[in-house]
Parts: sequence; C-alpha cells; structure tokens
Amino acid sequence: MPFSVAKVTVKSPGVQGGDHTGYSVKLEKWYRAPYVLPGIWTTSFYIPQNIKIPKGCGVTLQSGESYILIGYKHEHYVVRGTKALREDENKWLNNLK
Repeated sequence: MPFSVAKVTVKSPGVQGGDHTGYSVKLEKWYRAPYVLPGIWTTSFYIPQNIKIPKGCGVTLQSGESYILIGYKHEHYVVRGTKALREDENKWLNNLK
C-alpha cells in the first residue's frame, strides 16, 4: 500500500484526548508518487481531515500553519512544518505530482 504525502493547514488548536492531541486539518495539496496508480493514490480514504499526534512525541502544531504529513492511511509518521523543510526535502516534494 502507498504512503500518503499531503500538505495541510491546521484549522483548529489541539484538543487533548487521552494519550494524544487531535487536530482538524484542511488539505492544501495532495502529492502522488509516480509509481502508484492514480486510482489508488487519489482515494479519499487516504486524505487526512483529522490527525492525532501522540503526546510522547513532543510535537505541537500551530493553528493556521502548514505542515507536510507522510504516513499510511490515517497514521502519519512524519509531520514537518513547511517553513522547516530542508532543500533536499523540497526537491523530493517537487518530484511528486
């Protein structure tokens, strides 16, 4: 199964819930890897609307800020602010459609 790569903007401040913090996000851009069939990649099943970040990660998202999410289905393993991307990371994103 493909990993999902998306640029999102946080719509709401974090809501504490048990062992995680939840955020509502707006999809800004959906990246498709060239090796994944378009029909599989564009399915709404992979598009994040709400994300959860474990409290132990020490990551706090800011409302109104944009982030790149990389994950599988609704589990995102990499969350990086778009302003914090390195040059090589930006090149990688530009290679995706």
